[in-house]
Amino acid sequence: MKETMNDPYFTDGQGEYDEAEDEERKKKRWKNINMTILILHLTIPVFWVLMFYSEITAALVGCTALFCIVFREINVRCRKCKIVWNLTRGIMIFFAAISYIPAFFLMMFDNTPAMYRLKKAAFINGVTDMYSYLFPEELPEVCEDYCFDTVGHILIPEGASVSRLFFYTDTETIDEYRERCEDSDEYKKIDLSEWREGSGGTYSRFCSIMWLKEDIKNDTENNELYVTTQWYPDNTPRGILLNRKSGMVAIFA
Repeated sequence: MKETMNDPYFTDGQGEYDEAEDEERKKKRWKNINMTILILHLTIPVFWVLMFYSEITAALVGCTALFCIVFREINVRCRKCKIVWNLTRGIMIFFAAISYIPAFFLMMFDNTPAMYRLKKAAFINGVTDMYSYLFPEELPEVCEDYCFDTVGHILIPEGASVSRLFFYTDTETIDEYRERCEDSDEYKKIDLSEWREGSGGTYSRFCSIMWLKEDIKNDTENNELYVTTQWYPDNTPRGILLNRKSGMVAIFA
């Protein structure tokens, strides 16, 4: 009897069960859980927000926070309305889950050609579409040694975004890309005839930011570099490097 009287679920010496107090405890517990979910959702993936940020992610995180606040109020005011309660909580969890998807595509699948379109969409729609025309609409049928590195970053301006696409293809595709660059006012060809190993300039900077090996960089006899006529930071030229002999395509956007 003594143990029963000291039980926190009993409010008086007669051992009568206090349902109102129990209900209040449940509300408080769910309130704490909701706030914990929100705090963890916003603080744990800080490195994702900073290194793989996109506008889509920001919108989804905002929706999650909004529905967490709405759910908190519903939990306090109409706990007995199960349908509204469960629906709101389900929407909140849904937005919390999908808010990581854009960053997930930006960070993963660098060497998976099948994910090219989704990765490109995450970058163009979430980070920047400033140089989107540099990307091919689809990957060619012949696509070897594929690598597509994409990064979103909240702390840098749009013109300083990072995206590298690299692969080897056939001569027909190289000719198609070259013709597109030659016929478009959005590109200008860089003269490589005077370039020598160790010299600087746009070509050297492009090869450096693309992390190209020295043997590729020094093959100026077969390399052709087309850079965008749009503005870009001086140290990070945007464009496409083609090599018909090897079939190399290197794009920095």
